[in-house]
Amino acid sequence: MMDEELVLFRKWMLNQDKAIKTIKEYSNSIECFNDYLQKINVVCFRLRKKMQLIS
Repeated sequence: MMDEELVLFRKWMLNQDKAIKTIKEYSNSIECFNDYLQKINVVCFRLRKKMQLIS
């Protein structure tokens, strides 16, 4: 019985590691996406300023 529990515990730990890696990958993707959105925001802001200067 003790060996089975140990095996289950090891599997659980591996799953925890996988979950943590996945979460880290997602948060990295979200940060990249956030940077991308900020760059788009800056471009839009500059375009709006130029449009105001023209009109």
